[in-house]
Amino acid sequence: MFNPHFEVPEYGMCSCCGATQLVLTRFAYRDDHPSAIYKAALTTGPHPPVADMVISIGDWSENSSPARRVAFAIHMSADTHGINVGIVEPNHISWSGSYWGSVLPRKQALQHEWLPLVFQLTDQIAQRDELLVAFLERRSADLTS
Repeated sequence: MFNPHFEVPEYGMCSCCGATQLVLTRFAYRDDHPSAIYKAALTTGPHPPVADMVISIGDWSENSSPARRVAFAIHMSADTHGINVGIVEPNHISWSGSYWGSVLPRKQALQHEWLPLVFQLTDQIAQRDELLVAFLERRSADLTS
């Protein structure tokens, strides 16, 4: 099981529309070792109610290199049934660069041996990341009212 560590959120503006954007950076530990990081952009305004995320799994110890991790492009949303997780193409998220490790194309991500770990982490996010969940649930409620 992952144990997320919650960094202080950052606030900014969406580059395309100027809407307020909350950026979350979260490290996740397994057996007290840094094993994953996720970064999520939560944007208000005209955007769909989606957490735009990258999840990078692998070795995140201080001396590790990006070659020792793999990244997944994720969209999380909410509806009346709960929180949904979608694996998307890397060009559908705000995060890029080699820092995360290789960001896998959707087809490769869906076949990767670490995909169960991604879903294990997203389950933890849905249970424990209060800011992200509050954003998704509030926006979901806005859509149904």
